Amino acid sequence: MTPLARTAAGLALATSVVLQLSVVNDLRLPLGPPQLVLVTVAAIALLEGPMAGSVTGFSAGLLTDLLSAHPVGQTALVMTAVGYLLGLAYTETDRGLAVPMLAVAAGSAAALLAGAVVAALVGDNGYTAASALKGTLAAVIYDVLLILVVLPPIRGLLRWMAPERRP
Repeated sequence: MTPLARTAAGLALATSVVLQLSVVNDLRLPLGPPQLVLVTVAAIALLEGPMAGSVTGFSAGLLTDLLSAHPVGQTALVMTAVGYLLGLAYTETDRGLAVPMLAVAAGSAAALLAGAVVAALVGDNGYTAASALKGTLAAVIYDVLLILVVLPPIRGLLRWMAPERRP
């Protein structure tokens, strides 16, 4: 990743965190809010690989942790692992939308369930297994639809910032 592409990814990430915490979490969707930050991490990981995915996931998780009421590090741990794992599929991303959609579905479910496990381990009572299971199906549906909106602009931004990588 070039320095300009890192800057672009950081801006996309910061924007998604602000939008998640100020707008998306307040949406009154039937099954709960989508995970815009996770989808942004997934898009960057799928486009740039596991190293960029894990760094982006850690950064997003830490920023989210610092702006939330739960213990710091909880989201950072989960997002780092999910960013890395989603980044492993980056060589298949340009072949169509099926791989990103399946990767985001798996990453979304894994992030919510891993978040519940980490919350239980650190004694965070606000996040239970029952709420995680209830929200997993909704988050998977919303996040798969959201990747269709988030991936193309992030792909265009990263390619614009790193012209030597244009096909």
